[in-house]
Amino acid sequence: FSIFFFFLSFCFYFSCCVSHVFFFFFQAEDGIRDAQESRGLGDVYKRQGINAEYGEQPARMAAVVGGLVLMHFRMTMRPMCMSTGAFQRSLEADAAAMVAASQSGGAMVDREFLGALLDCKAHGGRVFTTGLGKSGAVAQRLAISLSSTGTPAQFVHGAEWLHGDLGALRAGDAVIAFSNSGSSPEIERAIPHMQARSAKLLSVVGKRDSPLGRASHGCAIATVAHEELLQKVPSRSVIVQEAVVNGILSELVEHQGFRLKDFEFNHPGGSIGQASTKSRGLDECL
Repeated sequence: FSIFFFFLSFCFYFSCCVSHVFFFFFQAEDGIRDAQESRGLGDVYKRQGINAEYGEQPARMAAVVGGLVLMHFRMTMRPMCMSTGAFQRSLEADAAAMVAASQSGGAMVDREFLGALLDCKAHGGRVFTTGLGKSGAVAQRLAISLSSTGTPAQFVHGAEWLHGDLGALRAGDAVIAFSNSGSSPEIERAIPHMQARSAKLLSVVGKRDSPLGRASHGCAIATVAHEELLQKVPSRSVIVQEAVVNGILSELVEHQGFRLKDFEFNHPGGSIGQASTKSRGLDECL
């Protein structure tokens, strides 16, 4: 009889442990979080009411076993959910595209481009950037960065010129149009209207020998030799365009003698503004 009772007790104990393992598995995040907060596994199970029926010791055992099971599950399943290597390959492709562009002349800006921008500012003209899609996003970033580095500029969506925004253009203004193909229909249709207002058309294109490139007074080249994502999604071209934008900004900053204190004057907000005020004082920044 004693052996039979011992056997029943063992089975009951074992079933309690197994049930707690499965319960702990499905509630693992809460249990582990509580344990990490040093409440103690026994206290955790008391709070959840788990050990009310079977006692504290089985609850502790179940917590330990369940934690080990969950750890094993995470260690074995996590590699299946992580990157397949595409992330690293993308970074390498971006870097290769930049190296190729810088070494082969695929990223460059001509004197006419920079001269037109400097002349525009010197004579009180305004700078507009424009584009569509991903090129439009880069154009918008150029306008923001130009304004903060001493050349007031604004972005106009490429499709809006023929819907009233041409009225903003005056003689002596400069329009920087972005198009990787150099043949965006919306911008092509706006070119003669911009020229009729004696605005200087500048472009950032992937091909100089393109409708937009040929019509421009000055040109910046952002050529991509490497394939885009899925051979269609703008990716490498955006990286090269951004690098060309940084090059344009660097040239203008150097030509105009724009200083750090000038930038801080234009950028009093955010962490940059706070750091400037702390290090130099508000009066000095002004």
